[in-house]
Amino acid sequence: MHSNPVKYHRKDFWLTSEAGGRKAYHPYYIQREKASLLQLIGKWNEAEAIIRSSLEFADSMPNAWLGAKCRSLLSAILILKGDYDQAFRLADQASETFRSLGDLKEMALSHSYLGNIFYKQCNYDKAMGYYKEYLAMSEKEGKLEDVGHALGLIGVIYYDQGRYDEAMDYYRRQMETLESINDTLRMSWALGNIGNVYLDREDYAGAMEYYQRSLICSRKAGNKQGTCMTVGNIAIIQAKTGRYREALEGYREQQSLANEMGDERMVAYTMVNMGDLYYNQGQLERARECYLEQLRISNLYGDKPITSFGYYMLGKLERLSGNLGSSEKYLDQATALGREINLLHYLCSYLYQQALNYCDTGRAELAAATAGEALEIAGRVSNREITVSGSILKLKLNYRDDRESLIEKLLALSSEYAEPRFKAEIEYALFHANRSEEHREKALALYRSLFAVTPEYEHRIKIDALETA
Repeated sequence: MHSNPVKYHRKDFWLTSEAGGRKAYHPYYIQREKASLLQLIGKWNEAEAIIRSSLEFADSMPNAWLGAKCRSLLSAILILKGDYDQAFRLADQASETFRSLGDLKEMALSHSYLGNIFYKQCNYDKAMGYYKEYLAMSEKEGKLEDVGHALGLIGVIYYDQGRYDEAMDYYRRQMETLESINDTLRMSWALGNIGNVYLDREDYAGAMEYYQRSLICSRKAGNKQGTCMTVGNIAIIQAKTGRYREALEGYREQQSLANEMGDERMVAYTMVNMGDLYYNQGQLERARECYLEQLRISNLYGDKPITSFGYYMLGKLERLSGNLGSSEKYLDQATALGREINLLHYLCSYLYQQALNYCDTGRAELAAATAGEALEIAGRVSNREITVSGSILKLKLNYRDDRESLIEKLLALSSEYAEPRFKAEIEYALFHANRSEEHREKALALYRSLFAVTPEYEHRIKIDALETA
């Protein structure tokens, strides 16, 4: 039997350059997929080296499109490492090249990276501008998977600003878009984002429902990284509701999944959460071990954001242990990194804790200045916890010689907040200002109520202090 040969489409995996009169070969497509995998599992330095090699080859060909694509991919890796200045230059160059070539799809992706750079530095206005351009270009191209991605990114900005209704609107639009193309992989991210809103609103049942749906999507899509992240999110709910044994089991499962993938970056995040779990139970030595292990990993991979957070938690731990000098050193490291990468949402927390150290070691003026900076940043990034705690500290410092005015200001502050956790903190400060039995009883009742839901060690300390006052 005779058959005609069939011509199959074959991608040229090896690219050829003849720069300098000599042929050179480079397996770009294979290297790109390898770098993508290494990036996924947190091996950013190795991924960066591969893409830089491809960029060097692209520029030697020369191939403008390939060079722009490599710059775009490299920018994404450098964002993860916290090298925002270089990441911006590369993404901006890539965007301009794609614009000149008329490649709107790749230009849109470059704008998503530019948005990520500003988002990571809490410059929400600029990030929003790039994300909306990403959305508009993706809609024009009809790339619904990118439309869904852009909608989610915009939703995350509203979420970070505490504008939950607007965030939910974008998350639901994201879900509708992804469901229309049956994009199970990205649906898991969208469902997780919705779960985060419920978590922040302390609707733990609602959060659990969406995390469970996210987990189903991740497993259906074979997305082990998504599965790993969601298992950790479920453990966070268990920790917040005092189910510490279940939470610990969840974190151990997350750590096991991360180890299977070789994702040491995810292991570092797991160690932070596990450390917090021990911290909230008053098991400070175990917490310290977790934070130190997290720092070892995050320093190894150049992950500046989580490294700064690890120093912050060690600073808090040392402060709780009474080691104020050690606490101050850790918080200095956290603050330096936070300033370097403009990590404003967390920087205000770092500064607040340091202000407490300054206050407790008799440096009132430095404490007031530091608390003031923490408050100013907290207002910009809608961090209500630091807004309340920082306001209390600043009032104590400003009116330390005028008790009547301090009480008046604290009462005014109390009228602005209805949440029990904020009311408890203000009533505790009022009791220390006027030693009133009324405020002692109010603070005690509030902290007991909070402890019944989430038996945190810091709540226990306040309860013990109020019971023995």
